[in-house]
Order: sequence, then C-alpha cells, then structure tokens
Amino acid sequence: TDSADALASWSNTGNNVDVCAPGVNILTTARGGGYGYGTGTSFSAPLVAGVAALVVSANPSLTGAQVRDILKQSADDLGSPGWDPSYGWGRINADKAVLAATGATPTDTTPPASTIAAPLAGGTVSGVATIAVTATDDVGVTKVECYINGALAGSSAIAPATFPWDTAAYANGSYTLQARAYDAAGNVGASATVSVSVQNGVPDLTAPTAQVTSPANGSTVTGVANIDVSAVDNVGVTKVECYINGTLVGTSPTAPATFPWNTATYANGSYTLQARASDAAGNVGASATVSVSVQNPVADTVAPAVRITSPTNGVTVGKSTKVYVLATDNVGVTRVDLLVDGKFYATSALAAPVFSWTTSKLSRGSHTLQAVAYDAAGNTTRSTVVTIKK
Repeated sequence: TDSADALASWSNTGNNVDVCAPGVNILTTARGGGYGYGTGTSFSAPLVAGVAALVVSANPSLTGAQVRDILKQSADDLGSPGWDPSYGWGRINADKAVLAATGATPTDTTPPASTIAAPLAGGTVSGVATIAVTATDDVGVTKVECYINGALAGSSAIAPATFPWDTAAYANGSYTLQARAYDAAGNVGASATVSVSVQNGVPDLTAPTAQVTSPANGSTVTGVANIDVSAVDNVGVTKVECYINGTLVGTSPTAPATFPWNTATYANGSYTLQARASDAAGNVGASATVSVSVQNPVADTVAPAVRITSPTNGVTVGKSTKVYVLATDNVGVTRVDLLVDGKFYATSALAAPVFSWTTSKLSRGSHTLQAVAYDAAGNTTRSTVVTIKK
C-alpha cells in the first residue's frame, strides 16, 4: 500500500492474501551508505517480518501460528469490511500487534467518522425536513449529535441516525449543519459542514381592503338598488360579504361584486351599508360604512269617501232630475260611478260630479241611487243608498 493506504498497482490479490503492508516510497538504507526510497514487495515484506519480530520479542512463548493470527487480528481493516482479496485482513499495525502479544488492551485514539447524508449541500428545505447522519468507528459509535448553526439540535445513541427538523420554527435563510460522533474512549469526530437554505412560505398577515362603491354615501335609493363592492388583497380575495344595518344580506366568492337590494321590503328610513372581504389566510377587512336613505312610495290603502248629496232619501222626483255626488280621497279620486237600482247608469272622472238622470222610463214607485268612488290604488267605496219615489 501507499501512504494513503491505497493498494499499489503491482500488488497481488486473491484468496491467499492475509495482510498488506506499506511498500511504496519506503525510506531505507542504500548501498554504499546513506538513505533512499524504494518501492516493491522487497520493502513491504521486511516490514511484515519486522512486526512479527516485535511480536515474538514481546512474547517469546508464541508459536508461529499464533504470531500469524495476531498479525491478522491487529491489522487495520481496509477495503470491504472484514477479509477481502485485495487487502486481506488489512494493513499491519505494529502497535496493536505488540499489545495483542502481551495481552494489553490497546488505547483507542481513533475518532469516529461522521457524515451528513441528507439534506444535500446547497439544497433547499421546508416544513419538517429530515437530517440523516451516518457514523462509523473502529470500535463502535456510542453517540451521534446534530448541530444547526453550531447549536445542538438532537442526539442519538445509535448510528446511523435521523433527526426531524421543523424548519417552520426558523427564519428563511441559510443554515449550516454538522454532525459529531463519539466512541467509548471519548474520541469525537466531526463531519464536514453542510449548508442548506430554509425557504418556507411567509404567513399572510395582510387583510383585504373593501369599499362600497355604490350607492354613494348620503344618497336616496328606491325599488331594487344595486350595492356595488370592490375589494383587493396582496394575495387574493376569497369572499366578499355585504351587510345592511349589520345584518349579512349577500356573499360572493369574487371581487368586485354586486348585490341587488330590494328596498321595497324595507321601511322608509336611513340604513347603513358595509362590505367585508376575506382572503385564504383568514384575514378580514371591513369597509367604511355608507349611509343611505330608503324612500319608496307608501302603498295607498285608504278608500275614498263618497255620498249622494241630492236628491235626499225619500223625496219624489219627476221625469228628470240632477244627482249630486261628493267624493273625497287622501290621494285623489279617479272615478265616480252612479248606480240606479243597483245597475250601472253613468260615470264621471270628477270628484263632485252632477249626473243628469232621466226617470221617464222608470216605473212608478220606489227606486234606489248609489255612488261608487275609486282612487288610483284601486280602493273603492260605495255610498249610502238613497231611495226616491217616482
């Protein structure tokens, strides 16, 4: 192997490889004196022999097979875990081999290796992200810690480990992640740092702006009036509501919106209009109030008053006579009819008409007169019946 424990290109591989040893650029004595560097099995093999000699000198009672086992068991594992055809059981380790020969426990000075496996460097995270950490040690990992911007964010007694990271609790921006792994000897191995960006949606705290654009403040409305509402929001309006005197009268999912108002179902008087707009975040914005006056025509339910002023009840008339009628109304009389013996005789558009009545075709005896008055609303009144004689 070379100084980086990489396998030399000229190395043998196969099922008979037990251990490997440094054999690239090995400092050694040179012929004729001095020192030089050499490469090849001529340099790696003597190193194995030298370690074997140290083992025997530490414990002369060892057999050759025992020395061989110690060299394999104390080697630093390289390549695939355990034995492999390239490195065998690993690169020889003189210190561990001598300690194994004497039965002493070697001092563990090798820190664990740890890595942030996720998220990837330069990535963007949001919501609840998972920080995945891997860690290995020559003896065993006893603890793994996760740090965010240098602050401890989680700890685990096993490796690999995952740590949930609620990024919503952090402001948007760049953060540095690092892992630290511990072993039983107290060695600590820190991972390379990983920089990631937190990018969560910013909460919408801005309420929509609403306005009643029609009718105008102080105006008078009649019949079916349209209440026009405009609304805007930094993200979007999801609902518009219309209120009359604080009572909800209409809802629209879009803005601007128009709400028909049948004012005829409201008593004449003053009313307050207001709009409210909502957005998806639940923010609500209320408009300024608008005061308007409802002024619809009042329905005429009062019937006219009517009476026959002449002839009077019980009088005797000749072949022709004048019938005087007087009608009054709170708004106005539109028509007066004269009935003779209960049948229509004549009509007039006057409120105080005078009807010419020819009685020549009537039989002798008693006959009745009655007037009927009308107004524009269709209200009617019949007068008291007047009975005359012919």
